[in-house]
Amino acid sequence: MEIERAAIKPLDITAGREVVIDFREEAAVAAIYSDGTIASFGKEGAISQTAGKLWRSAPFPAYPIEARQLHETGTVLLRIAIGKNGNVERVQVLQSSGHRILDDAAVRAVRLWKAQPQYAGRTGTFPVHFTSRHR
Repeated sequence: MEIERAAIKPLDITAGREVVIDFREEAAVAAIYSDGTIASFGKEGAISQTAGKLWRSAPFPAYPIEARQLHETGTVLLRIAIGKNGNVERVQVLQSSGHRILDDAAVRAVRLWKAQPQYAGRTGTFPVHFTSRHR
């Protein structure tokens, strides 16, 4: 008979035991708004696993209401430099979405991102997609 590892044993009550829990911070890789609009990393409709592992904190860009009302969509391609402490040091728009308001929203959000410690000092390019569709 196999005993469940997490089961409480009588000795636990009197002597206690150490339990190690491994918490990992991983950022969300997509945002879905109440009106059905979506912003995501990676290819449209796909979630990039790499983006979730790279960033420990990555507030998703706000999809400006004005852009949603005008059905403005597009992909902003950003070049990002990560500093020693994991903060984003530089953000450059390599390719515009075609809408200044979406480009600005992406840049504002990315400036707040924090990378996992092992990625300090690196640079990379990241797409941020703004799409309008219903779930």
